[in-house]
Amino acid sequence: MSTILVTATVPVHIERFHLPLLRRLSGAGWEVHVASRADLVDESIAKSHVVPWTRSPFSFGNIRAYRQLKSLLDREHFDVVYCHTPVGGAITRLAARDARKRGTKVVYMAHGFHFYRGAPLVNWLVYYPAEKILSHLTDDLLVINGEDFDRASKKFPTNVVMTRGVGIDFHSFEGEVTRAMRTQLRESIGLQVDRPMVLAVGELNKNKNHELLIRAWATGPGDGIDADLVVAGTGGLCEHLEALAADLGVADRVHFLGYRTDIPDLVSVADLLVSSSRREGLPQNVVEAMAAGTPVLASPIRGHFDLITHGTTGFLTQGFTPEEWALALRTILSDPDRLSRVGSAGRVSARKYRLPEAMQPVFAILDSLKPSAA
Repeated sequence: MSTILVTATVPVHIERFHLPLLRRLSGAGWEVHVASRADLVDESIAKSHVVPWTRSPFSFGNIRAYRQLKSLLDREHFDVVYCHTPVGGAITRLAARDARKRGTKVVYMAHGFHFYRGAPLVNWLVYYPAEKILSHLTDDLLVINGEDFDRASKKFPTNVVMTRGVGIDFHSFEGEVTRAMRTQLRESIGLQVDRPMVLAVGELNKNKNHELLIRAWATGPGDGIDADLVVAGTGGLCEHLEALAADLGVADRVHFLGYRTDIPDLVSVADLLVSSSRREGLPQNVVEAMAAGTPVLASPIRGHFDLITHGTTGFLTQGFTPEEWALALRTILSDPDRLSRVGSAGRVSARKYRLPEAMQPVFAILDSLKPSAA
């Protein structure tokens, strides 16, 4: 039986994004092992290995993780190693150098490089040379957006493959939404039913840039944007953002829901989803909104460019100022018919990111690396 090791620093990454692929690999005759910071249990996983690495590339704890992972690779003799996350991918590829000489194939999926157009200089000084060196230790480098593909295919000495990411299970986002369902959910979170609902989904951190949205809500004529901004997610900036909304006088229109298990329902009843991120690879929240037929307004960055054609399958702002976002929000929300047309076109465009369509090329690459297929 062919064996594959799938690695990522945190188990939730594997649980959230890769279990369907692992189940398909197991069904195709692979013995699937995983390595992460905690134990993982699934019918597809033959063995779970706990590796004590951290997400920080500068942590000395990762030296121990490297040694432990190298010992595992030397002991088990995997046919393929499939790695994820920046630190997990780096340590795995370094630890697999000897195993690769013995015939193990190493595949890395980059879920959005930390160096990108407009990235801070420190990102380019640290992550770009590291990834270029590590590409020498990689048989197949899988990327998920056009900017990363263009740069990696020109600069890195490895086989670079453009993919559509890990795919989205569309079933939760394709159901019909009735007016009664819309009214009930909006009332349950304290919204005015007749006021537009704008949804932001994601961790409350600097990259997701919720502060820009809150400042946009307070910008412009009158009291700012006459719509409800609903923020679903948790994170270290929660108290800061709540205080900012109060200071700017928009706390009555900015609603922090915290952690939610009903994201598909929230997405389906929203009039618009917003993504103000500074950096994305191929954002799942945007694909999910498009799958539901909910139009999207997003920042002008890599990942968003891959998903959205402005004015046709979604909307892109011109920059990152509150004034630009406030103008875009007013213009978009004032034209319900256009919102409906764009939402419908986005739903059609997003179909290529459905789980079966997106997973198939990744599965084909990994399955082709079976020793019997060589």
